Amino acid sequence: MTLVGTTPFAIVVAASSPVKSIAEWIAYAKARPGQLLFGSGGNWGSSHLCMESLNALNGLKLTHVPYANTASAFNDIIGGNIHTHCPAVPGLAPYTQSGRIRALGVTYRTPTKLLPGLPRYNTEAILAFACIKRSTRICRNACSKRMRQESVAFW
Repeated sequence: MTLVGTTPFAIVVAASSPVKSIAEWIAYAKARPGQLLFGSGGNWGSSHLCMESLNALNGLKLTHVPYANTASAFNDIIGGNIHTHCPAVPGLAPYTQSGRIRALGVTYRTPTKLLPGLPRYNTEAILAFACIKRSTRICRNACSKRMRQESVAFW
């Protein structure tokens, strides 16, 4: 097994959103099942799977709106057409620094230097997703039984 790299993701909302933390977001979304929209940079991409993980782990019922790219999702969150998004952190700073988007938390094991002060969303399953999604795993016959079990259990 070889880890090539990892990328932190962040749960974000429009700056005009009434929620200020992931805990508030989860409560807000639970009170509005089926009414809220989340965007992603396309079906089954990283941002889509990040939000699906958040939904599944917290019993949320959000509707997915796939976009051709993440920039379009950012435009619609700023414009109020969708409610949340889970982009990769490296492209997020211009939006948060301009005050157009509020980052609620990072899905990473440690705080990220790219968005200092942003709390991490401390749920092991979504942290595992954030770390593994951007890795390349090479497993031949030499893989240990435990590694294979963990891979099957995760995916």
